[in-house]
Amino acid sequence: MNIDYISNLEHADKLCESFRTRIMYIFFKGDSATTSIISNYCETKTYQMYFRPVKRCVELCRVLKPKSIAANEDYLYERIPDFEDSTKVINKRDFDIKFNFLKATLAMVSQEMLSFFSSFDADERERINEAIHAYFENCTYSCIAMSVSAVESRLLKLMSLTRPDTIPKLEDMTLGQLITEYIQNKEAYKNVVPKKHKALLELCNTYRIFSVHPMKEDISAGIASSILNLSLAFLADKNTVPETAKSKIPTA
Repeated sequence: MNIDYISNLEHADKLCESFRTRIMYIFFKGDSATTSIISNYCETKTYQMYFRPVKRCVELCRVLKPKSIAANEDYLYERIPDFEDSTKVINKRDFDIKFNFLKATLAMVSQEMLSFFSSFDADERERINEAIHAYFENCTYSCIAMSVSAVESRLLKLMSLTRPDTIPKLEDMTLGQLITEYIQNKEAYKNVVPKKHKALLELCNTYRIFSVHPMKEDISAGIASSILNLSLAFLADKNTVPETAKSKIPTA
């Protein structure tokens, strides 16, 4: 997996502009031309290669539901197929009208996502990227496993802040054991995980087992999407950011 979905979302507006620049240069031979040198340019492999990352950003918006584009999301999803149909973008004017809306909408996504992912460390970003990739590949078990892995990475940091004396024990725990340790010892860790995430931790523990158990339970794309989004909500919550949580831990 070598696609950085998070970075693409954070810079979706720049990705859009890069897409337009390349298409204008390759198929319109610059901004001065009004029509493409190939009538069916949208169907070519070259065009699709440059458009695919932009399309993937839009598809990810459908999964993550950014608040910034709630008013425009239906229209956005309806317009994306136009970029793959040369009869809908016959000339440069058609292309630019549709493109300007796309870029303006994804610019709002970029701004929101830069803030949303700002508290994720390198490990968490990598694991969520893998979870997103697995989701798009319809690997629902892997999507859940990587989503839960990101949650547990953060949970380990939060629990270690509260009980530094147990760090060696916590670090030796398996993925499921860490969540179980937290759930069974809520009082010891009560200052670091908001109550609203209690259900998430229990779901993570349940579906992590389903995702790796030899006797597999059917896991739909809808369930994988739900676990992914709940995991993201946990990681993006300012109250689960280690430095924020640290300030809430009572001193002796």
